[in-house]
Amino acid sequence: MRGGPRDLNWAISVILEAAQLPVSPKYVAAFLNSTQNQQWIYSVVRKAQPQIGGMTSTFYLDAIEILTANGIKVNPYASGSG
Repeated sequence: MRGGPRDLNWAISVILEAAQLPVSPKYVAAFLNSTQNQQWIYSVVRKAQPQIGGMTSTFYLDAIEILTANGIKVNPYASGSG
């Protein structure tokens, strides 16, 4: 099932690695406790956004989709954010 725990851990890992942060238990737990760490998550996602020649990584897009499906807000400009 897409969006399950294994996919969620993969998605968090993709975002952390793209943001050049270690995939540590502490950082994974911060994503899983998204309400308390929302501003930090926004900053990590902004840092992770690929900016290579206007092309977007499919891994990044898949990761964002999985995080969103699991209730983790990743867009600070979406309604109800911030």
